[in-house]
Amino acid sequence: MRRRYIFTPACPEELFTDREDELATLWRLGANAALRRTTSTALIGLRRLGKTELFKRIHGKLFFEQDEVVPIFFSYQGQNLTTGPLAGTYLREFLRQYFAFTEHKELSFLRKGLDFLLDFAEDTGSPFVDWIVDRYRNARCEGDTGDMLTTAFEAPRTVADALERPIVVFLDEFEWVLEVRNRDGTDPSALGKYQVAVESMWCPHVITGSAMTLILRDVIGAGPLYGRFFTEYIRGLHPVYGAELARKVAAFNEVSISEEMAGHLAERTDGNPFYVRAVVSQAARLGVRLDGPGELNRAIATDLIRGAIYSELWQQVTHFVMGQNQYGVRSELITFLAEYPMGARIEEKDMQRFGEQAGLAAVETRALFAALARADLVEEDSLRIGYSAVRDPLLNEFLRLWVRMEREGVPRRTLLREKLQEYQRRVKRMDDFKGYFAERLVELLMTKWRDEVVDGEMYFGVVEEVTLPHFIEVGKERLKVREKPAVEMDVVGWRMGEAWVIESRYWKDKMGLGEVQTFEERGEVAREALKVDEMRLWYFSKAGFTEEAKGHMRERGILHSDAEQLDDLLQRFGLRKLPEM
Repeated sequence: MRRRYIFTPACPEELFTDREDELATLWRLGANAALRRTTSTALIGLRRLGKTELFKRIHGKLFFEQDEVVPIFFSYQGQNLTTGPLAGTYLREFLRQYFAFTEHKELSFLRKGLDFLLDFAEDTGSPFVDWIVDRYRNARCEGDTGDMLTTAFEAPRTVADALERPIVVFLDEFEWVLEVRNRDGTDPSALGKYQVAVESMWCPHVITGSAMTLILRDVIGAGPLYGRFFTEYIRGLHPVYGAELARKVAAFNEVSISEEMAGHLAERTDGNPFYVRAVVSQAARLGVRLDGPGELNRAIATDLIRGAIYSELWQQVTHFVMGQNQYGVRSELITFLAEYPMGARIEEKDMQRFGEQAGLAAVETRALFAALARADLVEEDSLRIGYSAVRDPLLNEFLRLWVRMEREGVPRRTLLREKLQEYQRRVKRMDDFKGYFAERLVELLMTKWRDEVVDGEMYFGVVEEVTLPHFIEVGKERLKVREKPAVEMDVVGWRMGEAWVIESRYWKDKMGLGEVQTFEERGEVAREALKVDEMRLWYFSKAGFTEEAKGHMRERGILHSDAEQLDDLLQRFGLRKLPEM
């Protein structure tokens, strides 16, 4: 079988879902290095979204599917962060991958030691010997670990510039560079040693890491690398793809899962692939079928309290609590934080109240919240002065569970019972799951449009052709205009001067004239709120519309589609049909 990866991804091929846009972005960053069009870039996102998987996959694709750009991958995870050993490991990994790629994809180089690689570079008369081999060996002989590290970090750029051969370097878990220390414990300013390395158009660096705030704030948002990186953001899977992943994992683990529950799991986890896989795997261990909300709730609660999700989140929270703490109030801080729902702003007065109760000065209180942000336990605003509860649904729940377990000593069996009772109280009707999933399919469909012109009668119930706009933003919105009540719009697509507003109904009955007129009234509020020159209303009803309603919408130019028309449009853009529910 043809080899596809140098660094094998953890996620099996049959479970890897979506991420085409992110992979396309990374491929473009890598391939465009040949044209010197790529600048160093940071891939930013919350923890557990699969950034390492993307790096390993794109490195393999660049290594085996093109011959111009040399791809290099290095992960700081698990490395010896002492300057001397790190320098040797870093330089060895660069030379291994460089020679494996440039010597006709000879993979035996990937097993060679550093001394062999240095000798090989010298024996082949590589023009960069003086800049790398001699400099590194001299620094090693003199015990100058700082210069060894500088030589290693700058080696890819040195080679790329000297040979005018593009090299792209992917650095994973890059926040750990802040923890590099000399043997005596002093700080070698390792981050500063990257300043020269990342500036070459011949050698862009692409970085990511688990600690989103740390990367944004302390790595590229200040200090020697400030202004040297563009940012690309990665988010959870779109609900449609999150549901697809849930079905794949269920099939892999021989677990039954309904269409409704696959979509609901994607919603509950905000499309986080780690959470989706963990919950379905937990269902397999429990031997339950994920055909209804009760079974899904049991799998989520169990994994949150004693499964893979528990282990992952416990480590994140406890690492913060057990870290160096001169103030002695970090567990109290978690207790304070657990009071806030997901995304809620933490008011300045509340932070002050916490600090006063803990006997802290204002500067000490702010230092503690900054530490929370670095641990990705709160989100920091762009000005670094305000905070909000992290937008991670299961981490947000876990903070409250952590307080009950670690501070109050509540047994896990009690917590599991309480959590299941809590879930049961807020369970949705099955029809709600159906409607939510249909809305998200429409939303995903609208992100695929690029100003195509289509037959209006075939898809939208109108006689004229319809242009499908290339929207800038698509999503659910709550719109408010002055004294009028706010309106929740199922989907809004927007670009300069133009918007579409969508109503989605996954009901068994046809929509009548009254429902259409109500939608028109809500649309007027949306028109005023969005301030666009051109706005179209689009009404989707699974069961269709009464003849009276259809006649009114044709007369008023309101786009309208039933399930068959929407399925045809979804398939035109390579998407799945509406699920049979």
